[in-house]
Amino acid sequence: MFHPHVHCIDPNGGITNEGKWQFPKKEKDNCLYPADAMKALYKGYFMDHLKSMFQAKLLTIPIGYLEKHGGFKKWKNMLYRKDWVIFAKKTFSQTKHVNDYLGRYSHRVAITNRRIKNIDNGKVNAEYKDYKQGAI
Repeated sequence: MFHPHVHCIDPNGGITNEGKWQFPKKEKDNCLYPADAMKALYKGYFMDHLKSMFQAKLLTIPIGYLEKHGGFKKWKNMLYRKDWVIFAKKTFSQTKHVNDYLGRYSHRVAITNRRIKNIDNGKVNAEYKDYKQGAI
């Protein structure tokens, strides 16, 4: 269930040279940029920065991980071959909806009170889902 992902807000239009709001020209588009263009652009941007961070020794990679994947270059190429997904949904109609959406993710805690079963003598017992065992 390892599922790294990023949430972004893409405007449904932009400001023209005359200072007026311009919606996308194609009525079927929900976003300023087509999803395929966003996918290619974001993938290139991410992979370029991944390489730069690796070269600057700013990445923390578990010991033995890169060796397991044939080194950084092979690992990077494997990531690049993966199909990256862009899910673009209909634009929010109000600022409140944007705030509500972002709030569900930005204010989430690692362990909710509901999952904490017991705290005793400095030890915490918590419930979790084991996705390798069918989310038991």
